[in-house]
Amino acid sequence: MPVKWKGKSRGTLLGYKIFMLFFRFSGLTGAYFLLVFVALYFLLFSPRDSRVVYAFYHKRMGYGMFKSIIATYKNFFAFGQVIIDKVAIFSGIKTVDFTYTFEGEHYLEDMIADGKGGMMISAHIGNIEVAGHFLKRLATKINVVRTDAEHTAIKDYLDSVTAAQKKNFILVGKNMSHIFEIDQALKNNELICLTGDRFLENTKALASSFMSESAYFPAGMFHLATRFRIPYSFVFAMKEGNHHYHFYATPAKINEGSIKDMIDEFSIALENMVRKYPEQWFNYYDFWAR
Repeated sequence: MPVKWKGKSRGTLLGYKIFMLFFRFSGLTGAYFLLVFVALYFLLFSPRDSRVVYAFYHKRMGYGMFKSIIATYKNFFAFGQVIIDKVAIFSGIKTVDFTYTFEGEHYLEDMIADGKGGMMISAHIGNIEVAGHFLKRLATKINVVRTDAEHTAIKDYLDSVTAAQKKNFILVGKNMSHIFEIDQALKNNELICLTGDRFLENTKALASSFMSESAYFPAGMFHLATRFRIPYSFVFAMKEGNHHYHFYATPAKINEGSIKDMIDEFSIALENMVRKYPEQWFNYYDFWAR
């Protein structure tokens, strides 16, 4: 039975609290040190996740057995770093100065200048949530759309440890209220940041070639962008070094073709980024299963 995504990502409220505790008393270095053991624990005692990640490196990336095991460990370690960085950045604790490189930021500025808002489409790779923090100098608000069921508790916890820093999240709900929030944000010339690499069961998805095999991508946001001619850019925020991030954005455009054309375009952009940063694609289910 293939492992399928259930609408939740790795990273729990307890995990955030533990890393916050270590971060407060030992700084970023101490929190990263804790990861040495946490990542090893997941490698040894989370067989489902280890099996899926190992298969990706061995089958898709073509790594040998030993290299695939090491890459799996590094993937768990990198994911822990992402959680710690979110805590460090969103908590407002001024003990770490993260630096960042922008590549394509002017494409987002062009979208804002047009006055229609736009979509920043990303994936579960790198640390896209921190991009909103790094891009706060843009002359508009960035709203991150999340589907994770546990994210409300995490958001409430981060609110409790932050000073006055505002985090703009739109949580996907069963009552479809997020659609109205997205529509209002676009009318306000704001940017919407979504991930385009996961879909829930019983929702529409379309196939596209990804890593040399057909995989399925959620059709919803691509349909929305195509039907209402919403400008979009594919964006990624990748970790490079302990305190540095590299932000990428593709030229802003409006899809003049089909939904499938847009999904194919996104699949190519995502594959290029996965191949460039293979240890930062945090996918813990069988991505090619339907």
